[in-house]
Amino acid sequence: PILHLLRPILSSLPPAAIASQFTFINRKHHCRRCGGLFCGTCTQQRMVLRGQGDSPVRICDPCKQLEEAARFELRHGHKNRAGKGASSKSESRDEDEVLNQIL
Repeated sequence: PILHLLRPILSSLPPAAIASQFTFINRKHHCRRCGGLFCGTCTQQRMVLRGQGDSPVRICDPCKQLEEAARFELRHGHKNRAGKGASSKSESRDEDEVLNQIL
């Protein structure tokens, strides 16, 4: 799935907060989904993730959006898959548009 392909890209993106130094007060946190290093402000989101137990774990904002999109697609199906003739070009274009909005 596309989420597995994005994991290395997302973990290498430096958020604005990463530029500041981490201190005792400004602690660093890892996103439990992509493994990226973030400040507390950028990892305020929490979700229950498969393979991470039953408790919500800390995730970064981009992973939260990707996880919500993936769960929505699992529940409702991809909008282009309504007919059997959905083209892979339009599907990849839709995925590119979603990624551009997130990143």
